[in-house]
Amino acid sequence: DKAEKKQEEIKQEMISKERWEKWEKENQKRIRKDREQRIGELVDRSMILSQELPKRVSFARNALDDAEQEYQDGAFAPFWDAVEQAVTNLARFDEGIKQIAQNCSEYQTESKQLDSPPPVFDWKGAADTTNAIAAADRLQKIVRAAQKNFQFAVIYEQRKTNQILVAGFAGLGQALSEIAYRIDESTA
Repeated sequence: DKAEKKQEEIKQEMISKERWEKWEKENQKRIRKDREQRIGELVDRSMILSQELPKRVSFARNALDDAEQEYQDGAFAPFWDAVEQAVTNLARFDEGIKQIAQNCSEYQTESKQLDSPPPVFDWKGAADTTNAIAAADRLQKIVRAAQKNFQFAVIYEQRKTNQILVAGFAGLGQALSEIAYRIDESTA
């Protein structure tokens, strides 16, 4: 009777151990699959962002073209509206670059724990940053010219605290003074 009981205990222990090992193996499989899925999502989101970034620069350049035309026409409010539009698009470009950099960091951390090679994404080719830097420099020149004109400068003073609806800027004044630096910093 004792021998049978002992044998039954050993059998139950073996079954429990097998179940545990099976669960552990399945759990590791799920963890790997989840990690692979997260990496794939990082790559997908970054690719979408990288396709969006040139559009942001193009929108900013178009707004700068509008600003130059409005300046020549002496249209104060439309000029500053176009400047705000350019700043907003350049700031969104900057946010996109920062998000890609964060995704890259997560990608590198997660991919180290994979058994197989992760999906590839060319992080460095994500955006043509030289166009964004050129647009930010052009923005600075356009605004500088407008600030030398008394009438445009007066309107700027009235509008410089306008809230720019992009994270990290308190208003137009701060955005104008920092956007070129931020783009240069994030693209470095």
